[in-house]
Amino acid sequence: MKLTVFLSGFLLLFLLPNWTKSVDVVDINTLARIINFFEQNYKRVDEDGHPRQYAIAINVPKDQCQNGFIPDQNKFLAQENALNVKNAITDETNGLYQGAELIAAGLRKVEISRKNKHYRHSESLLLHPTDNSPMTKLLNKTKDGCSVFYTFDSPCVDSCLNAKREHSIINALEKWKEHDGIKAFVFKNFWKFDIGKDLQNNFTQIAARIPLYRCKIVVFFTVFLLLFLLSDWTESVEGDKVDINTLARIINFIEQNYKRVNEVDKHPRQYATAINVPNNQCRPNFIPDQNNFLTQENAANVKNAITDETNALYQGAELIAAGTRKVVISKKKQYNMHSESLLLNPADNSPMTKLLNKRKDGCSVFYSFESPCVDTCLDATGKHSILKALENWKEHSGIKAFVFKNFWKFDTKKDLQTKFKQIVAHVPLYRCVSDNECYACNGEGNTPIDTHCLPPPEN
Repeated sequence: MKLTVFLSGFLLLFLLPNWTKSVDVVDINTLARIINFFEQNYKRVDEDGHPRQYAIAINVPKDQCQNGFIPDQNKFLAQENALNVKNAITDETNGLYQGAELIAAGLRKVEISRKNKHYRHSESLLLHPTDNSPMTKLLNKTKDGCSVFYTFDSPCVDSCLNAKREHSIINALEKWKEHDGIKAFVFKNFWKFDIGKDLQNNFTQIAARIPLYRCKIVVFFTVFLLLFLLSDWTESVEGDKVDINTLARIINFIEQNYKRVNEVDKHPRQYATAINVPNNQCRPNFIPDQNNFLTQENAANVKNAITDETNALYQGAELIAAGTRKVVISKKKQYNMHSESLLLNPADNSPMTKLLNKRKDGCSVFYSFESPCVDTCLDATGKHSILKALENWKEHSGIKAFVFKNFWKFDTKKDLQTKFKQIVAHVPLYRCVSDNECYACNGEGNTPIDTHCLPPPEN
């Protein structure tokens, strides 16, 4: 069995080029608490109380970025006065605060003439000039501390991430990567003028030097790491992954209880199921059985429903399932709606959507006996495409897994390496081939789809 280790919070694996000397990475839950502390104490707002762009950097003892640390006013950044910080970054004539363990910036108004003015961005204020910036001075105070840079809006593409521009932060990041200790570059929102631009390549300029994170929601200390090696990234990447041994047992349970077979020769036929169960049922050591798993579903009812080709759909409390539905256009023209499409379409009101809404943070597993077909299910332009539904699914909290067993017979010679990456861009992909053998397909970013999840090469 191939096991893939996932650390809590999606710890950034060392796959990035030009990596830093530091082997330590911030604890993801502690990072969430730190960002929440910033937002609670130093956030810049306008006169109406609406948040405005600001950035903060800290350099604190490493143990304050490790597992279990909870920042509070008495033991975290105790030398910084929150009111002083906010007053300084709100003053647009300077926009800068430099303290003992914290620096912060709002925007600085630069007037060239009465009719011509511009604003220095907060990231640039903290990171320029590269060799003598507020950030450089801060890092020099503690050579092996935990340094976290947080910006409310992502660095702008045209100025901050343009290596040719005067206010580019790229050289400063290059210098920062030489600092020992834990490092993290964090943002919350996307800079409004950059939505639609090539953030994939631009953000890689940060991730190539400093671990990059997005903290979108901090209420429950949920942190989103954006590992910008990905061809497409999820808006919410949860810290949990399904335990691969438990996944094998779940798929075996599904096969034993709900598998669709030919009524005459009992050969297996294509079907798909999806479940949304408590997260603990996807963790290590859980063993599903009739008494503790999907107890509200009647196996005979499921199989009868998915075998009936006039409808081919079952919708239960924690499980949905589908066979193939026969669609008759005329006496001479008919086709079969695929099981994946039946469960995932229409994307915004599908059986899958309704199932996910029943338990907002449950473990959701989608299992298809055969891999989704390239020409219909994985064709983004087709009316039966499942890609939009997968994009919706990625917003669901909790553990997620898209699983298949066999390859759709008409697709074995097609470019499944590329096509399966369309799934991986939204949800983790697995292949389970027996009751004790599952494989994580991987495929994130430049990482190839694992060979166990691809047809064997022809001789």
